[in-house]
Amino acid sequence: MAESSAKMLKESIDRNHCPTAEQLQTLVELKVEFIWNRTKFDFDVYRHSPEVFTVAANGSLVQAKLQVVPGGAFVCIFGGVAHSFHYEAEPGDKLRLTIDEQVVTLEPEVDPSVLTAPYGGKLTKLEL
Repeated sequence: MAESSAKMLKESIDRNHCPTAEQLQTLVELKVEFIWNRTKFDFDVYRHSPEVFTVAANGSLVQAKLQVVPGGAFVCIFGGVAHSFHYEAEPGDKLRLTIDEQVVTLEPEVDPSVLTAPYGGKLTKLEL
C-alpha cells in the first residue's frame, strides 16, 4: 500500500501537481525535472527526516531544512541563509512559486506529439 502511495505521489509531482502536506510526509526519494526560462533542470531530492532534505544536482549535494510557517508558506534554510516561499498550482500543469518575493513559474516539458489542454476534459485549441 505504501509503495503505491509513493508511486502516486511521484506521478503527481511529475505532472507538477502540488502535493498535500500529508503526501510530502511519505516522500523519501524523488527525481525532479522542470523547465524554467526555457532551460531544463534535473535533480534528485532525498529526505532524511521530516524537515531535512538533500538535493543532488550537477555532482554537488546541498542539505536543506524545510519548515512550514503559518499561512501555507515555507522557509527553506541552506548554506546558512533562509528563503521563504509559497507555491500554488496554475492551469496547464504549471506551478507558480513566490521565492523571497520573486515570482517564478515552472512548467513540465511539453511533448508536441501529445495532445493536451490546460483544462481537464476540454479541448481548447487544435493546431495541425
